[in-house]
Amino acid sequence: AESHYREALDRSRAVLGEGAPDALRCLNNLAALLWAQGRIEEAEPLFIEALEQRRRVLGDDDPATLNSMNNVSMLLRTRGRLQEAESYARQTLEARTRVLGEDHPHTVQSVNNLGLILRTQGRLAEAEPYYREALEKRRRLLGEAHPDTLISVNNMGALLQAQGRLAESEPFLREAVAQRRISPGADHPDTLLGINNLGILLRSLDRLDEAEPIARESYEGHRRILGDEHPSTLYATASLGELLRAQG
Repeated sequence: AESHYREALDRSRAVLGEGAPDALRCLNNLAALLWAQGRIEEAEPLFIEALEQRRRVLGDDDPATLNSMNNVSMLLRTRGRLQEAESYARQTLEARTRVLGEDHPHTVQSVNNLGLILRTQGRLAEAEPYYREALEKRRRLLGEAHPDTLISVNNMGALLQAQGRLAESEPFLREAVAQRRISPGADHPDTLLGINNLGILLRSLDRLDEAEPIARESYEGHRRILGDEHPSTLYATASLGELLRAQG
């Protein structure tokens, strides 16, 4: 795929010019591909170039420019440069709210992403209202079973769990697991991770008999789908081991 993306970028630049919207779209697509492959250091300068060119050619408030700003923000978060990521995220949220409106899916995405960056910084109380806003709007605009809604449901449960508010966390984690069992299915990695996190929560609540079948389901599913050496499988293995030790 990379060779096709690079060829498309070279051709669009040669025919249309480096600043043409189609050329910038090709540049952004190549950066996204590199990021998806884990080649973050290679992706960063391409995302930044796309953002700078879109600002120059399309203007600060064009939706494509705002998409590039969001991409830079989330990449910087991945690289651990959280203050820079937060600055871009706040700029993106402000501009999308003004240009697209509060209920546009991209605006709601920015609400969620700012919450995520604050959560990553350990600023849990500050993250909570953003997570709650994103969840409320996704339920209303996208429906209960939409993948983005389930991301927000899970985010809310995980945030409350991190705050030690375990009883409040449980219904969110259960909802995310129940919906994901239906779609994308019980064997999807997101579903298995959610099952594992629910088991950890029940163990923390000292409901060990309830936690055991859930932890075993996560462990067995991870081994079957991802293999014994996958990091998520190792995490599920450790979770089950901790539960069995707690049971004595």
